[in-house]
Amino acid sequence: MDRPPRKLRITDNPTVLQRRVLRQTFGGRRYTRDQYIQLRLRYNEQLPQLRQQFRLRQRNIGRIQDRAARVIQRARDRRGGVTYIPRGDNVFQYKEWLRNFRGQTVKVYSMMNGQIIDEQLVVVPLNGFNAWWNNVGSFNFLIGPSGEQRTPITDGADKIVITPNINLQPQRVEQLFREGIKHCVFEPILEWGKVQFETVESRASKFRYQRIIKLVKEYIEKYQEGIPEKDIQDVCNKLQINIVIDFPLDRQNFLSFKSLKSPLKTFRFVNTRLNHIDVNEVINKEFIEMESDDFDDLIKDLTEKGEYFDYRKDKENNYIKIRTLKGNYSKKNEFLTLCSDFENQSGIVSCKIDGIVDWELWNFCNEGNKTTGTQQYLDWSECGVEHADMKYAYANFDKCSDYEGFVGKITDFRKCDPKDFLKLIGYFNVSKIDSSNCKVPDLFKKLNYLKEHQVYPSVELKKWESLGVDIQVDEGCWGTKLDFRFPEEMLKKVEDDDSPRGYSKWCGIVEKVTTTQSFQMKGDKEFFENMKSYLECGETATEIKWFDDGEGTISYPKEHCFGAVHIVGFIKMYQRLTLINQLLLMELDKVVGVCVDGIFYNPHNFQMIEPFREKESGSLKHSSCNLTNKVGDDDDDDIVYYPYTESEKREYFQKEIFLGAGGNGKTHINLMDKGLVRKLYVAPSWKLCSSKYNDYNCPNEVLSNLLHPKKINFYKNMYNTLIIDECSQISEDIKETILKTYPNSRIIFCGDLGYQLPPTGKTSEERKEMTLDGFDKVTVLTHNFRILCDRQKEICNKVREMIKEKKPKNLINQFICESYENIETPIGYKPEDIILCSKTRCIIHKDEKCNCDSQNYCLEYTKKFGKNKWKCLERSYTHSRGDIVVGEKPENGKWENRHGYTIHSVQGETFKETIFIDGRNLFDERMGYTAISRARYHHQIKIII
Repeated sequence: MDRPPRKLRITDNPTVLQRRVLRQTFGGRRYTRDQYIQLRLRYNEQLPQLRQQFRLRQRNIGRIQDRAARVIQRARDRRGGVTYIPRGDNVFQYKEWLRNFRGQTVKVYSMMNGQIIDEQLVVVPLNGFNAWWNNVGSFNFLIGPSGEQRTPITDGADKIVITPNINLQPQRVEQLFREGIKHCVFEPILEWGKVQFETVESRASKFRYQRIIKLVKEYIEKYQEGIPEKDIQDVCNKLQINIVIDFPLDRQNFLSFKSLKSPLKTFRFVNTRLNHIDVNEVINKEFIEMESDDFDDLIKDLTEKGEYFDYRKDKENNYIKIRTLKGNYSKKNEFLTLCSDFENQSGIVSCKIDGIVDWELWNFCNEGNKTTGTQQYLDWSECGVEHADMKYAYANFDKCSDYEGFVGKITDFRKCDPKDFLKLIGYFNVSKIDSSNCKVPDLFKKLNYLKEHQVYPSVELKKWESLGVDIQVDEGCWGTKLDFRFPEEMLKKVEDDDSPRGYSKWCGIVEKVTTTQSFQMKGDKEFFENMKSYLECGETATEIKWFDDGEGTISYPKEHCFGAVHIVGFIKMYQRLTLINQLLLMELDKVVGVCVDGIFYNPHNFQMIEPFREKESGSLKHSSCNLTNKVGDDDDDDIVYYPYTESEKREYFQKEIFLGAGGNGKTHINLMDKGLVRKLYVAPSWKLCSSKYNDYNCPNEVLSNLLHPKKINFYKNMYNTLIIDECSQISEDIKETILKTYPNSRIIFCGDLGYQLPPTGKTSEERKEMTLDGFDKVTVLTHNFRILCDRQKEICNKVREMIKEKKPKNLINQFICESYENIETPIGYKPEDIILCSKTRCIIHKDEKCNCDSQNYCLEYTKKFGKNKWKCLERSYTHSRGDIVVGEKPENGKWENRHGYTIHSVQGETFKETIFIDGRNLFDERMGYTAISRARYHHQIKIII
């Protein structure tokens, strides 16, 4: 940690990075949200002591670095560089050289005849160097990138170069953008101006671009030595253009200049080296996959031409991805393509967990992802010991007699009843174990891995329950069930006979989570220091490293990291249950030991189950671990076990509907339920989406986009729980389509069927209101939290009774008009109020901008009250689509002047100001009730007649 501790800013919820700092400072893993908040306060209180400890550590590091610098300088004086010439297999010499770089990251090059034959990135620890060397450092030296045994010396290396990471200091540089054969700023603008001059037709446009060309030529002459950053804004104003300059980072731009007038064009550049920018032509940031030879040729061509590109390398130092100014490219990887096809076909891709956003859930599942270890029960005797192991242990999960499928999309993470693991599929934290009535006590004692306060898959707990072990749980995560099989291609070796099989390698990839990603690029030290000066300070800062060889590494936090640790945990569980089922058929006093998927035993008669097979007896390399890879100290009474989640219990139903009058809390209780995983709020209108986002800060989307062919996969992969509001406006056909489209999601409908506005459409199928068919649970809420006035409550209940009794529309509307104050015009209206109408288009042209039939009431009021109320038409960084702003029109985004709103568009909202309801043409018997039920008090409503 190279920065002093900073005060943690106070937010509603501690951020992921704040939690990481707190865990590193105070230790521990199982903290609740409230505990993190308390620790954050404690951290800020202890900040002076923490800073003092940091200064002491830095002083110690400084002394070590100074000593290392003197050693390195002596080495440079003797040999002309940080280099040593190996003499035979002198591993000790290499070790002692690395010792000089404690606390640093270094590159180690092995060279032969002046050519690099191997490159390794080695992080040398500040403390515990000898222990690190024994466990890690010697591995870097003795084992090649592909895993083969070798040393740089025996591979023929005649020189080893150690290049240290140089500590960069943020240094802001006032750049003069000019460097290159042509002017890097103005040449692209000049070319654009010439093309526009040739293509435009109007005389005024030709005159405009002729003027731009003249000005650009004057600028080229004026700024021959380069244009300073401070002058770019004036250029943008005169040329009426925007200029955005990015660093080669996956971040927002660091320099942005906008024209005071509406821009003719936005030019995007990348600052690829000091005093130089290049035009960024990348539109699609997705990586284009290329064949290996074509990919290598592209890199060679870019290098020869001196064109900019940054890159990522694999562990074998091969380029795998590059980003250029014209596109992003990746080298084709057949195995990754195979994995992608398998995940898409099996449905796993839509069931993954985000290890960064949902890190508590990831940690919980990872606690239950237990790898079967090794145990030895009898003294080893070479003579007569036989060995049985499983064929394709991780791939033959369906051969297990206890197979029930996998937990797929996890939708709930909360407290639970003690026996919920018997009826749900997922992971559960065991609170109590009683093995006094176990049917196989010897096996239970031998395996000795079922512990209290640990997490296990539900199927495994159910197995032990069937064997007489009384198990109770107190919290867990669960969801929908998934069933799949590994394809034949994934049963094969990935590369050669020594490499793992495809399914095994896939498991290793998807059970891990990485919080950062990085790329490399060439450049000088000053360029990287200037780049570092623009980065944010504190927790979210990107890390930049630069080495003496001119290559820099830029690491930045990931926003998402999706994996399938819960799937892998079930795979390992089924392998373990098969092992247990085999042991149940054997004489336990004949079992010498178990090793992952194998059993060593003295000869005796027993039934061998599939997929076990006889194998040549190898050696049982005993390790002291139990079957679980999470070993605790059972004798330590001081251990305090904190719950993983504070979310309250709730009965699980995959397809559920909440009914009741507006204001009964149908949506509120679901949006506030923190036990629902990755919620998406869905509403018929953008205005209601915006309102709920402002109230609950929830991800939201309109109903039409939920079934858009190009967006379905995104919603399947990103969200686990769909909360669909105002379902009275949803037809039966749309409901069935949603249930079929999202079979792995938890779907919760909310609405007031039969009382709020029904669906609209041209055909009878489109207008058919949804039924209750297909739901696992129907919940009816009766208490109204919105209405705070007895008179208002009385009127609304009366109107509901009239709708239920199917009274004529004119009688319902007459009763509503007689129950409230009637006015001819909206007297006293102010922009903060709301005017509700029945029509927003003319009947003849179906146009919102036309009122030729005098029935476009929304447009009528918009024209009457002027431009002081605006509706957002496009989502932006500052506003959501549907937001309403009173006063001046906002500068950013696309806005529409609007004073009149349809009753359909406000269904589901609550208003605090006056509600003016235009009584003309209330064409549905439910329309009046929908309008008046938006108010809390009777006096809020005024009827325009």
